[in-house]
Amino acid sequence: MSEDKAQIYGAFSIDNNILKGRGYNFDEGLLKQLAQFANSPIKIVLSDVIHNEAKKHLASEISEARKHIKKGLRSACYRLKIPQDKINLAQIALTVDGSDEEIAEKKLDQYYDEFQAVIIDSEEHLNTKTLMQRYFSTQAPFELKKEKKNEFPDAVALISLEGWADYNDTKVLVVSNDKGWEGFAKESEWLTVKNDLAEAIEMVQPENQVNAILEVFHNKGFLEEDSFLYESIKDAIVDSLEESVFDIYIEAYSSFYYEYEDIEIDYLSHDFHTNENGQVGVTVVGIDSDRITLIVDADVKCEIGASFDFSVWDSIDKEYVGLTSGQYFSIEEEYKTDILIELYGDFKQGYADMDVGDITVSGSIGYVEFGEVEPDWGDYEE
Repeated sequence: MSEDKAQIYGAFSIDNNILKGRGYNFDEGLLKQLAQFANSPIKIVLSDVIHNEAKKHLASEISEARKHIKKGLRSACYRLKIPQDKINLAQIALTVDGSDEEIAEKKLDQYYDEFQAVIIDSEEHLNTKTLMQRYFSTQAPFELKKEKKNEFPDAVALISLEGWADYNDTKVLVVSNDKGWEGFAKESEWLTVKNDLAEAIEMVQPENQVNAILEVFHNKGFLEEDSFLYESIKDAIVDSLEESVFDIYIEAYSSFYYEYEDIEIDYLSHDFHTNENGQVGVTVVGIDSDRITLIVDADVKCEIGASFDFSVWDSIDKEYVGLTSGQYFSIEEEYKTDILIELYGDFKQGYADMDVGDITVSGSIGYVEFGEVEPDWGDYEE
């Protein structure tokens, strides 16, 4: 049993960089798994500093979404010639009451309610003497290479979280990918920092059950190619690629003006990440009497294509003149994703028989670099 696994944690905390990295997607995937700790001995605690940072970033994303809606409606009216009265109806349907900050606060509060989160009041638990000592001696999370004043929010969050842990005599497992947080925890009696959310959730699962699940999983070859689960995961990846078409931004270089449309994504293959034993790396993040939730990481290869229309500026007529249209360009891309899998069964007698439930594929491409694109003059001359 590892030292970390042997540690008894009474509380679990999370940094905003983890929430942001997961796109504040509270309704599915790994962030939703924190709901399993509601009514459990393990408390979910967050610093009010982290809450305010999350609210700020989430409000910014909401603001951007609203801007995209307005831009899309204007474009639909202008380019698609959709009547203004229909545009107005669509605008009403897509309008959410409240400011960006109010909507963000409500979304976060609803999420906290799912796992009965405790928001730590930094004024109540902050030791200002410790804060200033760390600042002037450049101790974590303060760093020499950075503007130390920028680390004050992290320092306040960590010291108040440590103060809460000390007051409640409770060791806290914290998830953050910030090196300053990791450095602080190395000197702390109460805090342990991990940078992987799935790994951290697994650390607070019953170890004997985790080992039994992993043993059966590998011995039965559940993730071997052509197995039912392998094919189910493949189908889920294909579905996620189809859904991500609308979120892909293509960058290309050309001596001509271009526009692209009709983006397509075709699945090519996926490879699971393996552990030191050459087995597919499986992380158990939830155990119930009739449901097991786990995570596997994979590298996905796909082909992305789009149709390009090229034009050139006519300085006499003061307009763009089309050269070629509908030229197809494609490129192969690879990206990393984690895949959350729910398995169901009557596990009182063991884990040999499992039925596949929901499969959630996180992560997408987002941005694709096509390189140089030019008109096909052979097609143009025809």
